Amino acid sequence: LLKHWLELDIKSYRDPSIMIFDELDSTIHPSLVWKFTDLLKIISKKVQIFIATHSTTFIDSFDRKDIYLLKDNWSFSEKVKVESNIMSYEKIMNYLNKDEQEVFKDTSPSELYINWYIDNFFPIIK
Repeated sequence: LLKHWLELDIKSYRDPSIMIFDELDSTIHPSLVWKFTDLLKIISKKVQIFIATHSTTFIDSFDRKDIYLLKDNWSFSEKVKVESNIMSYEKIMNYLNKDEQEVFKDTSPSELYINWYIDNFFPIIK
């Protein structure tokens, strides 16, 4: 539906430039996640897509280069000085020490984002 909606010839609206989805994967049957993410990749060529998720399957269906971390309250203690609260997977990996990089370089992308690993590396100070 999303793909065909964006390809309609006759429109009474403007195409969106951004689409934001929260827990989009919660409405998709697990067996369809990989096909659905392929569709989202096609759509993302026309529209910038933001997806919030806790699904390891959903995260792992995207390339590392397409995964970003967005935090509301951003403070990395003494570990990192940041300019933005949006960080790419590669940038996060670059902030880690060699031992930490070794742990995550060959694991699935979701391993860095689940089980609070990311918060252990970059604690939020309130």
